[in-house]
Amino acid sequence: ALMVLFLLAAAWMTRRLAQAALIAQLFWALPHLVFHLTDLDAMGTGDDIASSTSLALELLIPLGLLWVLRRAYAPADDVARARRR
Repeated sequence: ALMVLFLLAAAWMTRRLAQAALIAQLFWALPHLVFHLTDLDAMGTGDDIASSTSLALELLIPLGLLWVLRRAYAPADDVARARRR
């Protein structure tokens, strides 16, 4: 379902849909990261580090992209709001 949402966001190129896809990813990534951080005994230390790092990136990359989307479109949003007044 997330893949379909990301594909639609890429195809339609709307800011709101991209934000929705990134927020949906965050809702998946956070509990996934928390679960694996509480279950580190199953693998070796190197594997735990690699797993935790990649899972943290699943959370940090969407956060960064949301910040970029907010910053990239802020001036255009201000212009659009001013035109509606």
